[in-house]
Amino acid sequence: MVGLCLFFLSIFKVPKFVNKEMIKIQRQILWRCEADKKRIAWVKWERIGKSRLSGGLGIKDIHNFNKALPEKWK
Repeated sequence: MVGLCLFFLSIFKVPKFVNKEMIKIQRQILWRCEADKKRIAWVKWERIGKSRLSGGLGIKDIHNFNKALPEKWK
């Protein structure tokens, strides 16, 4: 499943609304949020996106990741 997602991210440009939904799902998984409940985010999303060596969790930014993957094919 993950391989198929990476394949599509490397071939096609993700529309903005899909990008926003993917980030929303990432945040819900990370903070165990439910659709009808809101929770406090104790850490900035920018810090979570940093590499593990830099003190983050290494979660990739979907927009930048989608821009970088097609470059690998060139």
